[in-house]
Amino acid sequence: MEQNPVFTIPSVYLKPTVITAQPQEERESRERRSMNTLDWTSTSNLQITTVFGSYVLNDLEQLEIRQIVDLMFGKKRKFNYKVKIPRAETVFLALDLGQTEESSCWDCANLFRDEFTLNVVNRYGEKAFTMIMKSRLAYMVSRLHVIKVLGPNLIGTVEQNYRLLGVCFTIYNAEKEELCYIEGPNICSCCMYPELHFKVMSADGRRQIASFMHLWDSILREYILLLTFSKELDTSLKSLLLAASFLIEYVYFKDEASSEGPSLFPAISYI
Repeated sequence: MEQNPVFTIPSVYLKPTVITAQPQEERESRERRSMNTLDWTSTSNLQITTVFGSYVLNDLEQLEIRQIVDLMFGKKRKFNYKVKIPRAETVFLALDLGQTEESSCWDCANLFRDEFTLNVVNRYGEKAFTMIMKSRLAYMVSRLHVIKVLGPNLIGTVEQNYRLLGVCFTIYNAEKEELCYIEGPNICSCCMYPELHFKVMSADGRRQIASFMHLWDSILREYILLLTFSKELDTSLKSLLLAASFLIEYVYFKDEASSEGPSLFPAISYI
């Protein structure tokens, strides 16, 4: 008769098992902690990798700047902005920690100057830039603004120029060399339309290198500032253009953010 084969099953535990090392989490997950998710937008359309500081601007061509809304009270946070890739993720939060709410006391010094500091942080709460805005009275009729960008060393400044009519800002590097300038429509600053186009020209005025558009977003139901520049533009200059976005928002459109809809006036196309 044919005999069934005999299988020998080896012992599973031949000797005691000694644990010599504790399991470890990835170092990155221990070091990086995300900020409050209420201020960030998660989407499936991710366009950037996790990089920090000005390097996050390397491969970008457009940024969308809009005011942060307090989800609990439904109010705008004064001088607090979210910087996004259009229809995609948030890359920066610009937070004015000192002047989030309106001041309850009147100060005559505000007639001649105003200032605030923006802390621009990435999605992990790490500071990418510090932007300091100051102003001065010029010719007793106009207040001129300047914003300084540090990251942590001085990157450059954006300075408002005096014009009786029209908009003009000059962008300088840390050595006070002129990099480019911003031109807007030739109208009085008190008569600005809510939908406007600004162009950024090279220092010699021969070519346009970037643009700003303040426009109504019908999906978000609010005004946004759209910054467009070339992908190949230097990251330091991109960070200065981002600072210029906050300055333009503050000088011309800080009251438009709470508007319920687009103006009845047509948008000006300044090309």
